Amino acid sequence: MSRVERSLQSERGLTLVELLIVMVLAGLIIGVTWAVMTGAWGAWARTSTDAALDMQSEAGLMAVSGKMRIASSVDATDPENPVIKVKGPSGDTVYSFRVEGTELRMVTTAPGGTSTAATVARDVSLFQLTPTEYAGSYTILITCARSGISKTASTQVTVRR
Repeated sequence: MSRVERSLQSERGLTLVELLIVMVLAGLIIGVTWAVMTGAWGAWARTSTDAALDMQSEAGLMAVSGKMRIASSVDATDPENPVIKVKGPSGDTVYSFRVEGTELRMVTTAPGGTSTAATVARDVSLFQLTPTEYAGSYTILITCARSGISKTASTQVTVRR
């Protein structure tokens, strides 16, 4: 027998047991990595939803409170559909707020009677404007909810006349 033939016969490849051990270890590494990544993706999704709901509720608060700060009168007899009037040089501009589906909508009616509507917050599940015990002071409450997570924002505003 030649030297080359002897060296080929003496070399061993991987046995079936060694191959199975490598496959099991690779499977364990992939499984642990998958579990860690799934947890991280879930945390990212919850944090992202939390931040989006915070932004939506704050946007709604800013829209309503901004109009209230310049209001000449506020009609909160229906706390879920308040009407805010602002005196201007050519007449009263009327702002009305209401929840349509999951959007907080602001309808602006100019002194000439033309109206425009705009969405000021999304994912809204609750909106209320209620008078406080102090004259001309109101509490604005907005709750936004999505995917089982909800965020509530509220503030008190006093109408400056």
